[in-house]
Amino acid sequence: MNAAQRLIIISGSQRSGTTLAQTLICNALPGAALLAEAGLLSDLFKAYLKATQKWNKTASFYPRLEELKAYFAAIVQRHINDISGYLGSPPYLVLKHPSFTRLLPEIAEVLPAATLIRCVRDPRDIVASYAKIGAREAEKGKSNDFAHRYIIGFCKRINGAYNAADGAHSAAHELRYEELVADTPDTLARLGAATGLPFHVPNLTEMTWLPAHNRHNESWITELEERAPSTESVGNFAKLLSTGEIALVESLCAGVMRKFGYAPVSRGASRWLGSVCWVHCLVRRGIAELKNM
Repeated sequence: MNAAQRLIIISGSQRSGTTLAQTLICNALPGAALLAEAGLLSDLFKAYLKATQKWNKTASFYPRLEELKAYFAAIVQRHINDISGYLGSPPYLVLKHPSFTRLLPEIAEVLPAATLIRCVRDPRDIVASYAKIGAREAEKGKSNDFAHRYIIGFCKRINGAYNAADGAHSAAHELRYEELVADTPDTLARLGAATGLPFHVPNLTEMTWLPAHNRHNESWITELEERAPSTESVGNFAKLLSTGEIALVESLCAGVMRKFGYAPVSRGASRWLGSVCWVHCLVRRGIAELKNM
């Protein structure tokens, strides 16, 4: 990576709009390359985090944390330089992966000059999106948490993403899905002002998208992709989730909802239904696991 190149890291829970954010940002920055999810870079940071967490063993090889950090910084920089070289040294390198959200402290430590962006979305709509994936998986005869509509597991994914090392996320710029799709030009303008990135608003109906097979597995591709940003899925949970499921999500993801200002709709009897839904999810999960034995 040359000194003039800007490195942009996009993170967020799965189904929070990371694909749309990356696509928009790459189309809004002249010369930015659109790439598939940066799984290898994510794995490098996971290895760095694991090494710091198991310091009693790591210290046998790297006695000081700064030495370990320098080692991983060299590997990460080599990987980024390779990507940049293959692409002809573009002025902007935009890398995204949902798991980056759990690794933002490590990314900020190893890549202090990177621009960090964290995508945020209503947990209920994230769960509704998971449910739609599950319906597509079930149609294919698959048996997994998605096909079995395991709401508790979906909420664990959301909480794990947004609660991991939460205090260190202040370095990341928040990009809210609902604002991005409702007023894309204004949202890009505000993000540009906050990051110093010279965004221009692309033709939203003719953006360049990654080929579908480079974006997701088949069941994860939605009807909203390869189209201009749309508010169609905002508040979708009211149509796709039962009253009990909504109450369950609001209970399990209460901390995330408070953090990002999403107001609950469940009251009284609905919360009781959430408890019933919790038990139902556990029973259904148990039955599914027995069938797969």
